[in-house]
Amino acid sequence: IDPDDDARVLARLRRDGRLTGAELAERLGIGPDRARTALNGLLASDRVVVRTEVARPFSGRPVYAWFFLRTPARSVEAALDRLATLRDLRLLAPTVGAANIVLAMWLRSLDDVRKVETVIERAVSGLEVIDRSVILRTTKHLGRPLSASGTSAI
Repeated sequence: IDPDDDARVLARLRRDGRLTGAELAERLGIGPDRARTALNGLLASDRVVVRTEVARPFSGRPVYAWFFLRTPARSVEAALDRLATLRDLRLLAPTVGAANIVLAMWLRSLDDVRKVETVIERAVSGLEVIDRSVILRTTKHLGRPLSASGTSAI
């Protein structure tokens, strides 16, 4: 397996992750077997992960809410472990600043934002929601422009 093939395949997939093995081979100017071998090697090594996305408006959870949380530094890891069990979690990460944890969820309604805040604060002693944000429309996702309906515009 040629490491240059890996780098070239990764570069192509960053531009268009939907390429078939045959399309990949054609764009790279290599044979289909060589392209598939490089792609399979990347998949087996976990350097490439296959992921399926759904347009949020069609998910049944049209409200995209971000929560900015603060907990004592000694409690961050325990808080992350506990919060990771929340349903509909899209992102959970430690951060630096006034909020030391950021959490994003897709929710069914605006009323759920308040309900989730209560669940979050009850989940971890000393955890506080210091800010929240509701995303009204996402215009781009993973580098792809989105239409007003939330689907790929390309």
